[in-house]
Amino acid sequence: MKEVNMSGFTLLLTWSGAGAFIAIVTHWSEVVCWSNKNAGLAGWVQAIGAIAAIAFAYVGIRKQIDHLEQARLSDHAERDRTRRAERLDRDIDMGEACVHVLSDAAVALQYVVRKLEQAHRGEALTDSPGERLEASAVALQSMLDSAVPSRLLEWILVARREVLYARVAWRQIARTARVDEARIRRANARVAATRTALTTVRSALQDWKSERKSINL
Repeated sequence: MKEVNMSGFTLLLTWSGAGAFIAIVTHWSEVVCWSNKNAGLAGWVQAIGAIAAIAFAYVGIRKQIDHLEQARLSDHAERDRTRRAERLDRDIDMGEACVHVLSDAAVALQYVVRKLEQAHRGEALTDSPGERLEASAVALQSMLDSAVPSRLLEWILVARREVLYARVAWRQIARTARVDEARIRRANARVAATRTALTTVRSALQDWKSERKSINL
């Protein structure tokens, strides 16, 4: 609103000055004769000229101030956009790493389920998922030790908890060699929880990528 008012004032002042100048030029002889007959006119003309000069100076200074303010706001917006882009780049990199780690954790837990189902059917276990679970636990802990975005932290904790529970459960099974359906159900629940975490992290990653793309537009 302020810019509109200033623009109108400037336009009025410009046209008024132009009209006065044209009137003086076209009736210059009459103006000279009239001024000679009015001794105090020179003082009035000087006063009006001084006021006009002040008004024009004010308009010029106001324009400069507005220009500087606009430049400052534009610079502030650009710095803010740069900071947002840098933050999103970091979050995207960390999100992609989390997706990779969670995918591995889900695969490891699903492998546990298959081994439990084999043992429940009485089949011999030729290998153990213990190493996979251990590797997943280490990878998830490394994510927690990194600067994981708060939006992802909860889901990394969920997956780590499920992997640690599965690791403890598998050690118990290895000692007793007994597998019942309840253990299989719990193992499937751990897989489902980890996959939910993976889906949620992927959704957050997609949101960040979309936001980052909008900054480049």
